[in-house]
Amino acid sequence: MKEELELNQIFVDPMYQKRGVSLALLNKAKEICPQGLSLHTLQQNRIACVFYEKQGFQARKLSINEINGQPNTEYYWIP
Repeated sequence: MKEELELNQIFVDPMYQKRGVSLALLNKAKEICPQGLSLHTLQQNRIACVFYEKQGFQARKLSINEINGQPNTEYYWIP
């Protein structure tokens, strides 16, 4: 089994959203971690969920964010 790494805390200032910055950052993470990676996002953040799914990430499991107590979705990407 290949090692899978976690992408933690990716944010783009709203002023720069919808300009390809998020995609460039995510593609760089994929380049650095060609063996695959996972990430968590709040379930209520539908924009992020749709974005990650469009980029080939699949929902793996649901959890609760330990910091704010809100529902999370764990996504993973394996090339």
